[in-house]
Amino acid sequence: MAVFVVQPIGHIIMIVMENVLIHGDMWYSKFTEFYDAPPVFPEGYENYLGIDNILYLPAFIMGVVGFAIVMWGFRRDTEIAGTWAGFIGSTLLWTGWVEFSLHFHARYFAVKSLCDDGAYAFACASKPATKPEYFLMQVSVGFLLAIIFYNLVKIAGRWGWFNEYWAHPMDYPIASGLTILALVGFAIISIKTATNKTKQIDQH
Repeated sequence: MAVFVVQPIGHIIMIVMENVLIHGDMWYSKFTEFYDAPPVFPEGYENYLGIDNILYLPAFIMGVVGFAIVMWGFRRDTEIAGTWAGFIGSTLLWTGWVEFSLHFHARYFAVKSLCDDGAYAFACASKPATKPEYFLMQVSVGFLLAIIFYNLVKIAGRWGWFNEYWAHPMDYPIASGLTILALVGFAIISIKTATNKTKQIDQH
C-alpha cells in the first residue's frame, strides 16, 4: 500500500521540478539538427527537446540523499527501521538518478514526444500523451529482472537449495527446468522489449 502512495508522490516531485527549475539556457545535443542553431517553436508550444542543466543538479543531490538513507538503513539494528529507510531512500534514488537519467537521455538522443493529436514532435501545443522519457522507461525492465533473480537466489539459499538443488540439479528436474525456463524467459523479454522500443522510436 505504501508503494502506491509514495510512488505517485515521487512522480509529482519530478513534475514540480520540471515546471519550477527549468528557467535557464537550454542546449541541444549533437544528435539533433539544432546543435548549432536552436529551434524556434510556435508560441504556446512546450519544448521537449532542449536540455536545461539546472534541472539535473537537484536530481543528482536527491539521488545522493536517497543513497545515504539506504546506507543508514543498512546500519540499523531493527528490521523495521532498515526496511523503511530502504524504501524511502530507494524511492529518492530512483527518482533522482534513474528517472532523471531517462529524462536527460531522451532529450540527448532526440526522442520525440507523442502529442495529443497523434503526431510525434519535439514540441507540443498541450501536454503530450507520452513524453519522450516514457519511451525509454521500458529499459528499466532490466532492473526488474535483476531484482527478481536476486530474490529468487536469496530465497533458494534460505530453503537450502544451494546444498541440494545446486549441487545435484538432475535430482530435481522440475526445479531445474523452471529455473532454466525463467532465465530464458527473462532474457527473451528483455531483448524483445529493447528491440521493439528501438524500432518504434526509429519509425518516428
